[in-house]
Amino acid sequence: MSISRVKSYLILMLLMLICGCSKDKCSHNNWAKAVFFANVQGITTKTPIDIGENIPTGDTVGLFALSYIGDNESNVEWPTIQSEFKMFNIEGIIQEGTPKTIQTSKSFYLQNNGQKIAFYSYYPRDNISVYNSGCEPTIDVYIPTSPSNQKDFLWSTPVTGTYITPDLNLVYNHALSLIRIKLHKTCIDEIILKKIIISTVQKQKATMNIATGEMVTNDLPGGNNDFVLSDLSIPIPLKGSEESPIVLNNAKFLFVPGTLISSIKAIVRIAGELFDREYSIINPALTLKKGASINVLLSVSKIGAEISNWDEINDNEEIGEVPSSNCYIISPNSSKYIRVGIKGTGNVNAIAGTDLSITHIAKSVSVLWQTSPDLISLSNFSTTDQTVLVATPLNDVSGNAVIAAYDGINGTGNILWSWHIWVTDYNPNIGATYNFNPDNPLEFMDRNLGAIDNSPGLIDTKGLLYQWGRKDPFPGSTTIDGFTEPVLYGSLTSVIKEPVSVSNNLENSILNPTTFYCGINNVNTGYDWYTNIDNRASQNDALWGSSNPNEMQTAKTIFDPCPAGWRVPAFRNGISPWSILSLTNSTFLNYGRIWITPYCAGFYPASGYLDRSNGLFYHVGSAGYLWSASTCLNINFLSNSLHFFTSDENVNSSIHNNRAYGFSVRCVRE
Repeated sequence: MSISRVKSYLILMLLMLICGCSKDKCSHNNWAKAVFFANVQGITTKTPIDIGENIPTGDTVGLFALSYIGDNESNVEWPTIQSEFKMFNIEGIIQEGTPKTIQTSKSFYLQNNGQKIAFYSYYPRDNISVYNSGCEPTIDVYIPTSPSNQKDFLWSTPVTGTYITPDLNLVYNHALSLIRIKLHKTCIDEIILKKIIISTVQKQKATMNIATGEMVTNDLPGGNNDFVLSDLSIPIPLKGSEESPIVLNNAKFLFVPGTLISSIKAIVRIAGELFDREYSIINPALTLKKGASINVLLSVSKIGAEISNWDEINDNEEIGEVPSSNCYIISPNSSKYIRVGIKGTGNVNAIAGTDLSITHIAKSVSVLWQTSPDLISLSNFSTTDQTVLVATPLNDVSGNAVIAAYDGINGTGNILWSWHIWVTDYNPNIGATYNFNPDNPLEFMDRNLGAIDNSPGLIDTKGLLYQWGRKDPFPGSTTIDGFTEPVLYGSLTSVIKEPVSVSNNLENSILNPTTFYCGINNVNTGYDWYTNIDNRASQNDALWGSSNPNEMQTAKTIFDPCPAGWRVPAFRNGISPWSILSLTNSTFLNYGRIWITPYCAGFYPASGYLDRSNGLFYHVGSAGYLWSASTCLNINFLSNSLHFFTSDENVNSSIHNNRAYGFSVRCVRE
C-alpha cells in the first residue's frame, strides 16, 4: 500500500446514484447534484500514523446514505429493510487524476423539499458489511498477519447534504492502531536483522459501527496470533552505541485498538556467528488506541534486547514527520524537533494577499515568553537544517509559550517568525470533538486554542486570545472572573500595548509578535490592528483564508494560528459555524455556557476579551467571544464571531466585531 506523510489530502469528487427520477426531471431546478470533497487526515500521537495517498488507484470505498428529519444525524432512523437506504454499500472506485475522483455508476441528486441526507463511507470495501434491521450497518474488520497485506481501515464521520449545500466534505479517520519499529544496536558487531514477530493474545478481528466508529473486538479461539515480517535481511553495519537508531521503513504493523501484545521478537544474525539469535520482549505493556501510533525502539546487543518509547529518542531524524504550522502541541516531559525556517504552513499559495516569502534563514532561536519558569527549553539549533529541539522538561506542568527565529545570533536582530508552543497532554486528534451543525458541518476541538483543560469552572479552560487575522497569541487573565494581567517568563515578562501607527502594520506584527496593536476608530475600517488609514482598501480580508462568508474557505494560510490539521472555523454559504447554538439549548455553568442537548457542542468558558482600543481585559467570567475566519458581508470592514453571556442575556452566533479585539479561537479540523 502506498504510504506518505500526514497532511497529504485526497480531494475526491463522488458522483452518486439518481434517486427515483428521470434524467429530465433531475436536471430541473428543484434538484441539485451532490458533490463530495473527501479529506483524508492523519490522527496523531507525538509522531503521526502513516497516511497520505493511502487509497490507491483502483481500490474501492463503500458508501451509505439515508434520509432523515430533525436537526442532526442523531435523528436518523435506520431502515427496517435494506431497500430504504438511498445508498447501501455502493461501490466507489478510485480513479487516477488530479484531484483523484471516486466514480460510481450513476449520479445522486438531492430534492429541493428540505430533505436531508446523511452520508457515510469506509475503506477498504473488501471488508464485509452487515445489514441490521433498524440499526446502523456494521463492517467486519480483519487484520492480515502479514504486514505487507495490511490496509489501514478508514471511516468517515457522517456528513449532511441538502439541496442548499450539495457540496459536502467527507473526513476519513483512522480506525486501527499502528506499531512502528526502529532498531538501535548497542554492540559494535555487524548485525543482520532477519525477522520481526509480534504476537497478540487475541485474533485480529473486530466489528465496526459505520455510523459511530465504535469497534467491538471479536476474540476468536486459537491462542496467540503471530504477525510476521520475514526475509528482511537488513544489515545493521558497524556502529558505536551512541549512533542514531536505524529506521526500519517496512517494519509497520496494524492492529485492532485495545489489542494485548504478548511479545515482540527479533531474529538476528551477528557477524562471525553460525546461528541466529532470538531476542524476545515479553508483555511490553503497549497501549493501543484508535488512530494512534506506537513507536517502538528495539535495542539489540549480544546479551539481549529491550524496547522503549521511540518518542523519547531525541534525534532529529524524524523532523520531516512534523507538519509545519504556527502552533505545535508538545506534551509535558517530552521533546520535539520543529522547523524554524518556514513560515506557518509553508504553503506558497496561501500567503493571504501578501508578497511574503514562505522561507527565511534563521541564525538563532529563543524563547519570547512562557507562562511558567522553565516550561520549555531550546537546544540543538541547526543553522543548516533550520531546526531546533523544543523540550518540556517538567512533569505534569502544562502551559503556553512563544518562541521566535532571529536574523542575528543569540536572539539578536529582527524576528523573522514566531511560533506558539502549546504544552499539554491534550491530543485533539484522538480526543473528543464536536460536529453539531448540519448546516455548516465542522468538527470542533473540545476546548479553546491554548487551553489545558476543558472542565467547567477552571482557569485553565480559558485558553489564549488573538487579534483577528494574527497568528500569535496573547495570554488571558490569570483569574477566572477578574482582569489580572499575567506574569510572563522569558525575554519578555508582559504584553506590550501600543496604537497602530502605519498604513500596513503586517510587517510590524511579525517583528513584534508580543505587541497588542490597538486600533483607531475609523469610519471605513473600524478598529483594526492592520492599518491606521481610514480606507477600506487598506485592510486585508484574507489573513485567515475566508474573505467572503458566502464562499468556500480557501487554503489554510500562513497566518492561521491552529496546529497542523486544524484551522480557524469559517462561515459557509453565509451560515455561522455556531448558527444552531442559542440560549434555549444551553446552560450557564461555572463561568461559561455548555451545550449538551439537543446539540452537543461542549463547554465554552467566559474568557472575556482584550479591548480594541486599549488592550485591557473586559467581561472575564461573564462573556465569551470567539473569532471565525470570515469577514462580515454587509459591514465588510468587520469580522464575524460568536458572542455569549453567562447570564441568560444573549447568544449571538454571527455578531460583527472590530478586528483589533483579542478574542478566543476554537479550531476545527481541516
